Amino acid sequence: MRLPARQGGATGGPLPKTLSVVIPVYNDWDSVNILAGRIAQALKAEDLQTRLLVVDDGSDTPAPAGLTETSGTVSVSVLRLKRNLGHQRAISVALAYLDDQVKPDYTAVIDGDGEDDPADLPKLLKVAACFPGPGAAFAERGKRAEGLLFRFFYLAYILLHRLLTGHKIRFGNYSVINSGALAALAVAQETWSHYAAAAVKLRVPIRTVPSARLGRISGSSKMNFFSLVAHGLGAMSVFGDVIGPRVLITISFLMSLVLVLIAAVLAIKFGTNLAIPGWATYTVGLLATSLLQLGMMAVVFAFLTLASRQNSSFLPLRDYKHFIRKLP
Repeated sequence: MRLPARQGGATGGPLPKTLSVVIPVYNDWDSVNILAGRIAQALKAEDLQTRLLVVDDGSDTPAPAGLTETSGTVSVSVLRLKRNLGHQRAISVALAYLDDQVKPDYTAVIDGDGEDDPADLPKLLKVAACFPGPGAAFAERGKRAEGLLFRFFYLAYILLHRLLTGHKIRFGNYSVINSGALAALAVAQETWSHYAAAAVKLRVPIRTVPSARLGRISGSSKMNFFSLVAHGLGAMSVFGDVIGPRVLITISFLMSLVLVLIAAVLAIKFGTNLAIPGWATYTVGLLATSLLQLGMMAVVFAFLTLASRQNSSFLPLRDYKHFIRKLP
């Protein structure tokens, strides 16, 4: 696959397109070392100047000395962060850095554990090159291979996410975006919470490419159940302005239903001879308590929704330098 070449250079001839590959890592240097070789192999036939940007997310152990060696048209550099931010925020800092300092034609994001198949990078690049404006190609993973309990909770999360946000989850971090999409994401506060959800929220045109999920290169996953819950909440928090009104509407509907039930109980008590002594007082009291609780929930969600619009937020392109210990 040959991407459209840039014009310029000392001789006036076409320059090869540039690709930056963002790889967030926390201590998993063995996997990243092997992954870098796999990426270089996958892109060997591409007319690209490729730079692997390994984002050291506050690792306890330093990067191996040979990691930054250059091979052919593929170079490796390490962006060291001052502290551990987590995958999503490390990606946000890297995207802002690339848009501000490097300005590549294409940017790929791939996890450092080896579960994303580098062999699919050429296909993602081909799709990303088709957009006339900002655009992104995301890898759509197949069936998950985790245990039954994990898959049950993951399915529940997918359904809840669809219900609250109106969007279906189809992909993770693995993607290739063009320069227009990079510029949009670099100034979006949503990328601080969740990269893929931010792309959806910003309405960046997205196409998906089927991709197999591989096994980890080495070690075991550092993600536990609570980490996955936090990750899911981070994705949904991007759509807070959508979730808030939907929850408020649902609560308002339930409050209206409770009022109708209270009216029905009072009508039965005072308008018919069907009432059992004491039942109306107990039922109305129970419904009134439910009404009060729903009302309190509505007030809390209303204030949270308003507060989210007023709070000053992290802007990646403006604030990313505060988190970088050492530039490549």
